[in-house]
Amino acid sequence: MISLPAKKLSKKVSSEINSLLEKFFDSYIASQSFQNNNILTNDLLLSLQQRYNLKNFPYHIECVDISHLS
Repeated sequence: MISLPAKKLSKKVSSEINSLLEKFFDSYIASQSFQNNNILTNDLLLSLQQRYNLKNFPYHIECVDISHLS
């Protein structure tokens, strides 16, 4: 998580700035994954989009480790 020092900013303003920075970071990562030099990643994401009938190209995937769940 990206955070700014909140010494001179209110918590609300700091929170809004952090939210904007996280959105920017997510969009930057997504744009980097769509470049031509990343063909393998694009192929994998395209296959996920087709397999699960996703409306948009997936750029954010969350994983959960369940190895310690009983």
